Amino acid sequence: MIRSTKRKWKQTLLRRRRGSEVLEAAMVFPILLALAFGTVEFGYYFYVEHNLEGAAREGARAAVPFGLDQTARADAIENAVDRVMTASGYQTSDYEIDVVDNANDPYIQVKVKMHWSNVSEGLKPMRMIKPKNDLVEGTATMFKEN
Repeated sequence: MIRSTKRKWKQTLLRRRRGSEVLEAAMVFPILLALAFGTVEFGYYFYVEHNLEGAAREGARAAVPFGLDQTARADAIENAVDRVMTASGYQTSDYEIDVVDNANDPYIQVKVKMHWSNVSEGLKPMRMIKPKNDLVEGTATMFKEN
């Protein structure tokens, strides 16, 4: 008698829980999707930022050799930055190069900026990242050789 009551109670409990798995999956699935797509978006943001930093570093490195005048230095910076950004898959219209090169200052600073809105929409599915002024930038400062 007690056994049959226990068995009926288990069956009743199992019958009540049948829909709970579906409900739990429906509640957890959107959270998992947001985590997955958010990870992709943040990863791509840091990839873009890393490319800009590398391009700025190569531009500054190309500008430091002794004996370059302002025009030759500007051309060397532009060529080095273009080479890195082209290798990363960007066009010259996607980014801007700013150079701070004062004659009295022994340092040269190269900034490479890109608008986050220029990035393909497929690579930012959640639109979670909104950089300040819509800009992602990389900066490098190096000592000029004399």
